[in-house]
Amino acid sequence: MEFPLTIASKVYIDTIKKGLDHISNKIWESFHNIPYNIYIKKGKPTLIFLVSHDFNKILNKISEKHLIEHIGIYFGFIFKGEFYLSLEGAEFIYYDLKKYLINKSKSVNLEDSDIFWKVLGLKRLIVSESASKSFMYGNNLKMEDIIKMIPEKLTFNRKDVVFILDSDMNFLGIGLIFKKISDKKKAEGSKSQIESKDAQIFIQNLVDYGYYIRRGF
Repeated sequence: MEFPLTIASKVYIDTIKKGLDHISNKIWESFHNIPYNIYIKKGKPTLIFLVSHDFNKILNKISEKHLIEHIGIYFGFIFKGEFYLSLEGAEFIYYDLKKYLINKSKSVNLEDSDIFWKVLGLKRLIVSESASKSFMYGNNLKMEDIIKMIPEKLTFNRKDVVFILDSDMNFLGIGLIFKKISDKKKAEGSKSQIESKDAQIFIQNLVDYGYYIRRGF
């Protein structure tokens, strides 16, 4: 059964907000300042779209006669109660959301190197050339692949979503902080006691620009 595009209800909004909070709790606050509505298309998974206010009337007219598969910006999807940000959604946050916020705040300088942290709270990792190529093939990253963290005193929390950049500051994709604890360490103490100093940290590749090339799009 095909479902029409509909405005996201509070249940879906809460799920999206919870997912975005793994990136930064500043992002959802920023959504009140952008001219977009959040639409969903129910299914397995449920697809999420950002639709500009300018398209609302057009969307309503078309949807009266046709089922719409995609419209606006494909922001991500919800599967088994979890929200997953798409590459297009990450691009929107990284490039467009920043511009909307800067236009709202005259005190923010676009050239400020810490703008992503000050305004959006984004955690960014700059990785080596070899790691950049590996990441674009869908591989995960290790701590030794990182050549710089922004902000410099970055704290890694489990399930944090981070933005991956190459040495030229080009956005490559997003990753998930994953902490692995050996069975031996687990047997020696509780997770809370050993996680911070004994856990091995990986950055799991969630999505990258190479994805579409690998899929033949």
